[in-house]
Amino acid sequence: MEATSKKSPEKKISVGNIQVAVWKNQAGDKSFYSVTCEKRYMKDNEWKSTNNFNKNDLPKVVLAIQEAYKYLTMEAPSSFVEEKEDYSDIKERHERHHRFVEEETI
Repeated sequence: MEATSKKSPEKKISVGNIQVAVWKNQAGDKSFYSVTCEKRYMKDNEWKSTNNFNKNDLPKVVLAIQEAYKYLTMEAPSSFVEEKEDYSDIKERHERHHRFVEEETI
């Protein structure tokens, strides 16, 4: 029987009971990163996790996600070099939105 190996995250970030994991993925000859976020808690003497957060969890979620973003942009090897996103139309969409909002409020 062949042993199966469970993939581990490249980076784990914990803020209290909130845990963020940064995963490196491979698709063909391209690699990319993804991020998961979960809340860990103890129930019936067993550790459980959920991706539902209450109001008091949100500051910890934000901090953990910011740390993941910092890792991806400053430390992870070439994470954003391979994921070139096109932001050229953001200014145009932003201006269009404001024109629409102004027209609706007049």
